[in-house]
Amino acid sequence: FLDRALSIDPNYGDARINRSLLFRRRGDLAAARRDLEAATRDPRADGTAWMQLALLDLEAGRTAQAVTELEKARRRVGDRTDVLNALGESYSRLNDRKNALAILKKSLAIDPDQPNVKSAILNLDNQ
Repeated sequence: FLDRALSIDPNYGDARINRSLLFRRRGDLAAARRDLEAATRDPRADGTAWMQLALLDLEAGRTAQAVTELEKARRRVGDRTDVLNALGESYSRLNDRKNALAILKKSLAIDPDQPNVKSAILNLDNQ
């Protein structure tokens, strides 16, 4: 189905995102990255492709690149808690305590029922 959708519209971002998840599960991270990068070029796409690219980069230890991609996702989708939480974690990994706290507090203000975010904020506050 995904290949058929791409044969009709090679820039169809949603199909590329879904196929990238299949590649990722199979361990083909290079193919997943190629599909996600192509998905970011679809003008209809939201920030999901940027978010998924950032998660790949976080797994690979490319935290600064992940921050760039998460900021692009945020510009597309606004202050969504999943994006904010990944961004806060990324800033924390870069030892940018100030930005990490600000982002995580913003996420917690949007959805106060996030025990992991509360814990991360407490850990950052105690540093």
